Amino acid sequence: MLTSVYRLKILSISIAALLMGCNDSPPAASIEVAVDGIYGAALNSNASHAVIGSVNHGGSWWQLSPAERLFDWNHNNDQYANIITAAITADGRYAMTGETTTMVLWNTQTGENLTYFKAPADIHSIALTDMLGVGVLAALGLENQTATLFNASRGRVLATFNHGSRVRSVDISPDGEWLLSGGDDQRAIFWSTKQQKEISAMQHSDDVRLVKLSSDHSLALSVSKYDKALVWQTKDGTIVGEVPNLGDAMRRGRTFSTARFSEDNRLLVTGATDRSVELWQISDMSRKAKWILPLRDTRQPANASVLDVAFNPDGDIIAVAGNGYIHTLQP
Repeated sequence: MLTSVYRLKILSISIAALLMGCNDSPPAASIEVAVDGIYGAALNSNASHAVIGSVNHGGSWWQLSPAERLFDWNHNNDQYANIITAAITADGRYAMTGETTTMVLWNTQTGENLTYFKAPADIHSIALTDMLGVGVLAALGLENQTATLFNASRGRVLATFNHGSRVRSVDISPDGEWLLSGGDDQRAIFWSTKQQKEISAMQHSDDVRLVKLSSDHSLALSVSKYDKALVWQTKDGTIVGEVPNLGDAMRRGRTFSTARFSEDNRLLVTGATDRSVELWQISDMSRKAKWILPLRDTRQPANASVLDVAFNPDGDIIAVAGNGYIHTLQP
């Protein structure tokens, strides 16, 4: 039975209150998963479950339809964990939560804590995949200027990929053979984990804060702090498209905080630091839809950065907001 801290609330959202003068579409439905906000979160590939790192009440594993908190996850038995990073394998069987330097691997079916690790430096990003016969592989973006790949099932480092500065964001292909990283050296790099070498790269003119791979690893998104958001081919670094008119907004402090490619690589959904979620058609980088996620209290305006986005099987977009809600968005 859920406590009042995690009470569910299906919202009937007033368009007038939500849009606050703009013409964007409101969410179709929303559930409350954290009363005081969220530090970090992750959705699985089909948006059926989520890891939530609550500001004041630690970690939890959620089923989204019907909405139910299944497990409480904390790194120590006697205190709530400040979970700032999280990741889920593509098959949804395993999840990893991260504090500043510690990580825990979880079995999502049983809620069991499988392994506990301490990273060699502050963790900025985690990506996870499950390889049959090999184990769960975790890619870490670290403060020590490296992207590190290790076998979380066996506790063994497999490879270290060097940047010229801290690594802010990482992603890994479902087969574990390809890794994408972006860092403060202004580069996004696509690596072969088997050959342990750089395959292609994208040069930006500012720190790279977000990278994302398509599920077939053929496309990459890289987002620079005050520069550009680019979609490019991983095989050779050819630019497919640039998110239009983002540069000026980024210079004003708005940037993408999360993104996800559709399975067929036709669409890209992005979430930003200003509560906006946008759907892009990759062929011409045109915007197909936009949503502004609601504030918790419109009397006290405050941005709620979008922490993760994913497509569900119905074609809807699920978005996790930093103010403690998960929203269903219908294109």
